[in-house]
Amino acid sequence: MKQIGKKINEFENTYLNDLQKLIRIPSVHQDRSGKEEPFGKEIRNCFDEFLKIGERLGFESFDDEGYACGFVMGEGNEEIAVLGHLDVVDAGDPSLWNDPPYQLSNHDGILYGRGVNDDKGPLLAALYAMYLLKQKGLPFRRKIRLIAGGAEETTWEGIRHYFEKYPQPLFGFSPDGDFPIVNGEMGIMKFSFLFDMNDSEISIVSDTPNNLVCDHIIYKDNETVREYHGKRALSRHPERGQNAVWQFVEDDIPVRNETLKNCIDLLKRYFAHDNKGMKSGLYANDEKMGESSLCLTKMYTDNHILIVKLDLRYPATLKTEEIKAKLEEIAKQADARLQIDEEKKCLYLDENSEFIKALKDSYEIVIGEKADCIVKKGASYARALEIGVAFGASFPGEVSDCHMPNEKMPLSSLKKAIEIYYEALYRLTIKS
Repeated sequence: MKQIGKKINEFENTYLNDLQKLIRIPSVHQDRSGKEEPFGKEIRNCFDEFLKIGERLGFESFDDEGYACGFVMGEGNEEIAVLGHLDVVDAGDPSLWNDPPYQLSNHDGILYGRGVNDDKGPLLAALYAMYLLKQKGLPFRRKIRLIAGGAEETTWEGIRHYFEKYPQPLFGFSPDGDFPIVNGEMGIMKFSFLFDMNDSEISIVSDTPNNLVCDHIIYKDNETVREYHGKRALSRHPERGQNAVWQFVEDDIPVRNETLKNCIDLLKRYFAHDNKGMKSGLYANDEKMGESSLCLTKMYTDNHILIVKLDLRYPATLKTEEIKAKLEEIAKQADARLQIDEEKKCLYLDENSEFIKALKDSYEIVIGEKADCIVKKGASYARALEIGVAFGASFPGEVSDCHMPNEKMPLSSLKKAIEIYYEALYRLTIKS
């Protein structure tokens, strides 16, 4: 392994130059802009740059009409997949960043830039691991297919389109999570309660981006203007933030509008000051997957409709039919309409398999520590696989600030990830 580490050091600058080429493209999902541009010009530009990098490294490329792209190497009838994505979450207010968000910055070995952790840096690390394997010139018993999607942060349309045309791999991993191995991802249900206001004098504005704890609300009526500030955190970790909606519903505003009163009563009774879903009956605790979480992400008015958005993450013991039934009951009590905005089923893969054993062995050989399987509340492309897990690239204890200002990743972690991915792909496709 010392020889592999030496090789990685030799192409460190080349890797960083390639990563800079990807980071500088603001590949945020936009409307279709032309043929083979289903997610807009910037994601198309990022696909093209990524394909140039891989082709320069000597890989056979493919492009699924701009929905996904990637590279294939090796021989055999079976395929191992590596799934990542080249789209990113919008960087937001540039003033909140210490450096320009679409520029790769290096401060004492810590890399900064939108996508450096989620997921351009780790995806490029997997590609360079394939490059190391390619240089060995050893005979393959299975193919490797690296797939880069273009709408992971939004609709998942890219990876769905890909698997409508191409077969599922034998198994695969996504370099879009944490080490050691994420063999479980909680179910996700994002939903809204909609209230018909019929009152043009009341305005509620929230500028918090999606997938975050609501940190800002402005309430206005013909007599009152009040502003509430919380603390942002990822909606899958609501306990790390402070919710502005909670402040609003506990305030002593004189509310005369019956619809708004119903909404406030609903939030107080079922959702305020509860990050786990206990008050609403949506709490679940699974021995393998852990506890549910529930987050109020937004509250605002739009065209005489009051909208409240929430994000539930739940283990497999809580069934989607049960969730929807409870939410419909709550909505009916407040004369509101329930709208399901997004739904992803739980992922859980038993760790006693050839696949996970190979990943564990790879991690333990490189890091020298026991590789435990863990469960997360995020969503990776591992869910798109019949047999798949998230595998790195963040290490235990690291804070990446993905989706937030100043997203970061230690260079040393990316180099270790290359080494781990090399070892894993070697075990899965060459070593018998």
